[in-house]
Amino acid sequence: MAFKSILAVLRVGQAENDLEAAVELALESNVHLSVVAVLICSPPPTFDQPSTVPLFWVEEREKEARQLDEYVSRLSASLARKPVLHDVQRLHVESALASERLSERALYADLTIIGADLRRDLDLHRMAIDGCMFRSARPILFTPAEIDTSLKPRTVLLAWDCSLEAALAARAATDIMATAQAVHATLVDPQAIESASGQEPGVDIATYLARHGVNVIVDRLPSMGRPVADVLKQHAGDIGADMIVMGAYSHSRFRERLFGGVTQSMIEHCDVPVLMMH
Repeated sequence: MAFKSILAVLRVGQAENDLEAAVELALESNVHLSVVAVLICSPPPTFDQPSTVPLFWVEEREKEARQLDEYVSRLSASLARKPVLHDVQRLHVESALASERLSERALYADLTIIGADLRRDLDLHRMAIDGCMFRSARPILFTPAEIDTSLKPRTVLLAWDCSLEAALAARAATDIMATAQAVHATLVDPQAIESASGQEPGVDIATYLARHGVNVIVDRLPSMGRPVADVLKQHAGDIGADMIVMGAYSHSRFRERLFGGVTQSMIEHCDVPVLMMH
């Protein structure tokens, strides 16, 4: 899949590190950059007379709107100094509607960028993932702090488990992997099951990618009782991966939140850019 537009989600007041990373990605690939600046509205107060709106709440909302406008103006001025095609959108929204509104923005981009600075607002970070990953049918690229991110990586780790999510991620990143020097299709504790991975796990996905001009290496790794996420992270370091491509939430989000999981771990603690799709 060739990317022609990317969306960057920013929270009002955050530093411009995430923006700079998104600009570099857009310039590198000569694509359009859309930026959405998000501010979650103050919740309405509870009061005895529903027909009466407290003045302090109205003033607070107006203050937030001014804060958002000032931040958008600053972003627009910063982007105007850079040779990148762009647009800046504002989103002043109630928390209950934030995921839906962000998904509407992500529908019109090929890739959504979620940077490390957005994680400082855990609620908005969760809303962005919920909206952009689960409601847009688009991939998300998580960029770590202080690590250069490129859409033209030299070495890619493709986490392969024969799931629909992994297949969607591989399809979305086909063009990225085709330009890489090496793509390591990595299987952790693979099982030779005819109905899934075949008698030689990894051969099917390697054949598929090779038809797209991808230089594929199949790595079959034992977990030896370690969490799969830890195995993938270590292997990414061992092979010098510049990007990890993987499916997201093959298990339910509820289960991952209760017991932890590969997706959750990779989102929260990974020093390599991770492209995910659900």
